[in-house]
Amino acid sequence: MGWCGDMFLFKYHFYPSTRLIPASEFLDMHCEPFVDNLGKGGQFLAGGYFANQHAKITYYGPCAEKTSLSPKLHFAWAKRSYKRILQYSLRRPKFECVGRLPVEQPCCTCRGKADLILRTNFLSMESVLKCTKCARYVPLYRFRSLSSDTELLSGINSWKAAYDRCDGLFIGSGVGERFGYYQTSSLKSPLAQDGVKLCRSLEKKLKVRVYYDLTTYYGRSSSLERKRCCPRCKGNWLLKQPWLKFYNFRCNKCRLVSNIAWDIAPAYSKQTS
Repeated sequence: MGWCGDMFLFKYHFYPSTRLIPASEFLDMHCEPFVDNLGKGGQFLAGGYFANQHAKITYYGPCAEKTSLSPKLHFAWAKRSYKRILQYSLRRPKFECVGRLPVEQPCCTCRGKADLILRTNFLSMESVLKCTKCARYVPLYRFRSLSSDTELLSGINSWKAAYDRCDGLFIGSGVGERFGYYQTSSLKSPLAQDGVKLCRSLEKKLKVRVYYDLTTYYGRSSSLERKRCCPRCKGNWLLKQPWLKFYNFRCNKCRLVSNIAWDIAPAYSKQTS
């Protein structure tokens, strides 16, 4: 199956039966949990909002594809909350595409299986799983083996939320900068350890290799960067050419990837060109 690469803005309309439930209660108890569950499965991306029009409640939100909101793609949580919505609705909810959204990078369009990278940042609203063929993100709902594995899906979303908080502390600088950077860049950190465990669980479930990204911002010199070893097995992991135009380090044994430190990357590029 081929996948279309873009991002789209959708409107999702809900029609509460106000004889059974007040519109505000319908929104709080049913619409919000349903949309949240769609987000956990990657059907809605972050950054949407509700508009309560009493007779109709509308959610506006971005999606990876025109087919993202299909009920056929619902994971277990979304299926359950969708059934509850129907019990209190005058008619079935409906959704419509408003138009395309300008994005720097659409979702993966590759065919067949590919190895993955667990990677995100606090500004990203896309899936945390990146394709190693095209380096684009892969919506979670494409992995149908995750549809009923609520524990693993919870792990993915919990790790993403924790990473966002730590990365936000680092980027925001100040009091939490050092803590945030340690969590996102060091394999010894609790955040990275949780991420590596998540990668192993995903490998078992998806039957592909899943690498963990250790993004590095600070380095002491180009020569020391070249001498960096894999933080787990201490083996050589420097690549002759960047992988996916970004990763200078990769350990296939430990499933770890990293980059030349951002603050010395320009100097490193001059020396290797």
